[in-house]
Amino acid sequence: MCFDDTILSAYFDDELEETWKKKVEEHLSSCPLCSAKVASFRNVRSILRTYKTPDYTFQKEVVLERIHHSISSEKELGFWYRKIYLSKTAVAVAAVSLVLVGLSLFFFSTRRTGPAAVAEVVPVITSSKTDVLTADSMNSVIRYLNSQDKTVEITIDLPLGHTFQYLGEPQFLKEADYVRGR
Repeated sequence: MCFDDTILSAYFDDELEETWKKKVEEHLSSCPLCSAKVASFRNVRSILRTYKTPDYTFQKEVVLERIHHSISSEKELGFWYRKIYLSKTAVAVAAVSLVLVGLSLFFFSTRRTGPAAVAEVVPVITSSKTDVLTADSMNSVIRYLNSQDKTVEITIDLPLGHTFQYLGEPQFLKEADYVRGR
């Protein structure tokens, strides 16, 4: 029965107790496979001993020079050019709060055009002759304007109160020219 590589490596490094050391030596004398493994350990050790350690002094000086340069350049740039390090949580909170502020500004500043925002209008038409006509709807105003042969200046008195919202300039269209959604 052969020993595993950890025991053979411990034997090679002289880390085994005497009893185990004798058992491994007896086994190595009869097992060519385990003897070959220990021989490969010796070859690796001899190769590593011939390898020279590189001289890192030049690289060390270059690294120290770069560190010194980066520190001195940050001091020269001043307050507004310094690097700011933020955590991912702080950036995420800032982004979410900006989105929420933007959405709230968008939704609360848009004009409402639903049925609750449109007030009931009962126009009162006053012609230049100071005639007062009461109209039930805008259709009656349009019928009155179509019945006139000349240009008529009218004033529409709207109900008092602040239930109206400014939605643009008023437009008078003939029924045939009306396009829904414009």
